[in-house]
Amino acid sequence: MNPPDQSIEINLPQLGQKSGGKIARSRNSKIRFTVLIIIQLLIIAHVVQWLIMGTTITPIEPSESMETVKYGVITAGFIFFVVALASTAVLGRWFCGWGCHVVLLQDASAKLLQRIGIRPRPFRSRMMMLMPLALALYMFIWPLVDRFVVGPMLGRGGNWPGFSTHLTTTDFWGTFPGWIVGVPFLLICGFFTVYFLGMKGYCTYGCPYGGFFAPLDQLAIGRIKVNDNCEQCGHCTAVCTSNVRVHEEVRDFGMVVDQGCMKCMDCVSVCPMDALSFGIAKPAVKKVVPEGRKERKWDLSWPEEIVFGIITTITFLSVYQLYGLIPLLFASGLAAIIVYFLFKAWNCFKKTDVKIHNWQLKKRDRLTKNGLAFLLGSGLVAILILHSAAVRSLMAYADYHDMKVTSNPSMVFSTDPVIPDTKILEHARKARNAYLAVSWIGDGGIALLPTLQPEIDNRIAWLYAVENRRDEAKEFIRGSIQRYGMSPEKISGLARILRAQSRSSEAAEAYMLGIAEYPTNFPLIDEYVIWLENEGRVWEGIGLLRDGIMSGSESIGDWLALEEYDPVTAEEMTVLLTERPEILAMIRRLSVLLMNNAETRFDLDEGVRLTERTLDIEPDNPFAYRALAMGYVMQDRNDKGIEALYRSLEIEPEVRVIREQLVELLNAEGRRREADSISRGEMPESVNR
Repeated sequence: MNPPDQSIEINLPQLGQKSGGKIARSRNSKIRFTVLIIIQLLIIAHVVQWLIMGTTITPIEPSESMETVKYGVITAGFIFFVVALASTAVLGRWFCGWGCHVVLLQDASAKLLQRIGIRPRPFRSRMMMLMPLALALYMFIWPLVDRFVVGPMLGRGGNWPGFSTHLTTTDFWGTFPGWIVGVPFLLICGFFTVYFLGMKGYCTYGCPYGGFFAPLDQLAIGRIKVNDNCEQCGHCTAVCTSNVRVHEEVRDFGMVVDQGCMKCMDCVSVCPMDALSFGIAKPAVKKVVPEGRKERKWDLSWPEEIVFGIITTITFLSVYQLYGLIPLLFASGLAAIIVYFLFKAWNCFKKTDVKIHNWQLKKRDRLTKNGLAFLLGSGLVAILILHSAAVRSLMAYADYHDMKVTSNPSMVFSTDPVIPDTKILEHARKARNAYLAVSWIGDGGIALLPTLQPEIDNRIAWLYAVENRRDEAKEFIRGSIQRYGMSPEKISGLARILRAQSRSSEAAEAYMLGIAEYPTNFPLIDEYVIWLENEGRVWEGIGLLRDGIMSGSESIGDWLALEEYDPVTAEEMTVLLTERPEILAMIRRLSVLLMNNAETRFDLDEGVRLTERTLDIEPDNPFAYRALAMGYVMQDRNDKGIEALYRSLEIEPEVRVIREQLVELLNAEGRRREADSISRGEMPESVNR
C-alpha cells in the first residue's frame, strides 16, 4: 500500500447546496461496525462453545494455514484463508475492512482519538511497508522452500508428509498466546499503532496477511469507480480510514487503485454528487499513470529509508520470540512502533521543530521537557533492543552448537559411556557456555526474564552429560527443579543419569515422582516402562500403563475392558482417542507388551484385542498390523496373521522386515508360490487382503 499524505487540508469549493462544505456522516460506517461486532460475538461464541463442550472446530484464523504449509494439515483456518484470498483476487481487499477483528480495534481507537480532537497522521516509510509481505513470505512460503529446496541441499528433510485434515480440536487455545501476551498485543497493535503510525497503521506496517491481500487487490476487478458527476470536493478522502487519497485516485485513474483500499464504502456513502460506486473495472495492474501526477510525500529520505529499514529488521528479529513470549504478529507491531520512536528521536537532532500530535518535542531548535523525556525514553528503548539482540544472538549461537552435538543418548547415558570426539566436545562446551550466558540474570546470565530457563537448564544438563560430567549434570537438574519446578524432561534427564551411575533405586524413585505429577505423559511413562522391561520387571510396566490410561480417561479404560464391541461407544472412543494421542500411544505399548509377555491365554487375547482397537482409530498404521499379525500367530490363527501382514506391506511396501516376516509365514503355511512372489517384490492381486 502507498500511504498518502494525510495531513489534509481540503479547500471545499462552492458546489451548491448538494455538495456544500459540510461532510456527511457515512451510512456504511455503522453497517460495517455492526458486521465487525457480530463477527466478534461469533468469535466469543466459538470460544464459549469449546469451553462448554470440550471440542470444537479448529480456529478460523489465517495463521492456522502455517500447519498446512509445514505439515500438510488442512485446518478450518486454512480453508478460510484460501477463500479470503480467492475472493480478494476478484472483489478486492474487502476482508480487511469487513471481517478483521484487528481492523475493528484500530477503527474504534481512531474514533476514540477523534473524540478527543486527535486525527492520527500516518507515518510514511517505503522500506517499512515491505514488512507485511516479508512476514507473509516467511510464514507461508518459506516453510515450503525450506522443505523442498534448502532442506535437501543440507541433507535433511525434503519428504512431503501428504495432506491430512484436522477440522476439530479439544485444545482450541493451544496456538494462541495467553492473556499476559494477548492484552498487550491488543493495546500495541490496536490503539498505539493508530496513535503513532496513523489509521490502519498495523495493516500498513505489521499485518502479514495484508502482505498477500494488498498485491492480490491489484488483480481484482471489483473497484471503487467514478462517474462524470465528480467535482473533486474531497469529501471521499476526508472520511477514508484507510489512508487513501480517493479524490486523486479517481481523478487520475477513474477508479481507486491504491492497495490500501479496504472497500469500506465510506467514500461512496458520503459523496454529495453520487459520483462513486462499487463495480467492475480493469485490474489495477493495468493502470496507466498520467503525466504530471504528483509524487507521494514520504517522511524519510532514501538514505534514511535504508538505515531505518535495517533498524526495522534488527528490531523485529530482536523482539520476535524474545524469552519465548512475543509471537510474530505482536513482534511486527512492536517493531514498527519502536522504529517510529527512534526516527522521531533522530528528528530531534536533525530538525528545528518536532511534534507528536500535541506533544511538542522540539521548538525553535530547543528541546522541550517533553522532548528531553522522549529522548531519554528512546535511548532506553534503544538499549533494550540492543540487549534483546544480544540475548537472541546468544541463544541462536547456543542452538547452533547444540545441534552439532550428535551424540546418541543411549551412549551418553550408558553405564560404560563412550567419550565423544574432540570436535563434538568443543561444540558441547561452546553451547553450554552460551546457554549459561543467556540464562536469567538471577542465575548469572544476562536474560531479564526467566521464562525460558527451564528449557535452557535441560540443555545445559544434557551437555554436561555429553562431556561425561555426570555429577555436575545431576546436581544442575536438581537445582533447576528446586528453582523452577519439575518437568517431564527434567525427570527423564535425572533418571537417565542415575541409571548410568547404576543407582537404579534412585532412578526408579525419580521416574515415579515424575509419573505421579504427569500421569498421562507418554514419553516419560514409556521410557520407564522400557527400562523396567529390560530390568525383567515388565509387569510393573504393564501396571503403570494401565494406570496411565485410566488416569487419562476412565471411560476409555472401561471400553478397553469390554470384549464385545459397542458401535456407539466405539465411535465415541475413536473421537476421544484421536484427540488424546498420548493415551492411544499407551494403549499401543500395552498391547505389544501383553502379546510379547503373555503368561496366560487371557493376556494374549487382551493384547490382540487392544491392537485391533488401536487400528479402528488409526487404520493406516503398518507396524500395528505387524504386531497384530504376531499376536494372531501366537493364537494359532496364521491365516489372520497373513492377512494382517499383507495389509502392513500394502501400507509400507519398502519395509524389508515386514516382507521377510510375510514370506516366512507363507512358507510355514505351505504357500510357497505366494512367498516367492512376495520375495520378488510382487503383490498377488488374487490374495484377499
